[in-house]
Amino acid sequence: MPPGGPKLSDQEAVDIAIYVDAQPHPDFDLKEHLLPREKMGYYNSKVLEETHSVAKNFKALGLDVNKIRGSGAPAATEAKPTATPAASAFDPAAYFKANCAACHGANAEGQGSFPALDKAATEHDTYVETILNGKGAMPSFKGKLTEEQVNKIVEWLAKK
Repeated sequence: MPPGGPKLSDQEAVDIAIYVDAQPHPDFDLKEHLLPREKMGYYNSKVLEETHSVAKNFKALGLDVNKIRGSGAPAATEAKPTATPAASAFDPAAYFKANCAACHGANAEGQGSFPALDKAATEHDTYVETILNGKGAMPSFKGKLTEEQVNKIVEWLAKK
């Protein structure tokens, strides 16, 4: 991302990384990239037998590389990684830490040009609107968070 450009949410960054990694490329054979045995010194010989394929690595994570590439139908049971947990398990403190602290500080104290979030108790509705719709450098979280989740974040901020 260009400096000062729009920021990606954790989910957007994960989606892009998964998509890029899922694109066809040759399998990685470690043996092709190591120094000759006589120049290596001591090493774990089992490493020499490792091969990695994109499909195998994604399968280990419970993902289907063909679906990510757009060449397969999604399975009904496959869960897509997400930075936004289900509403019943939503932890506003954890969400803030993962998605907001980089700009607003770990304790919502603000940093650089990003404001402190110390008026959440008195400006609840304004905070909800800003989180949902974005404002200036602040991205919109509409479609990424439910209004209930946003209210939980603002309530959590108000208690800080």
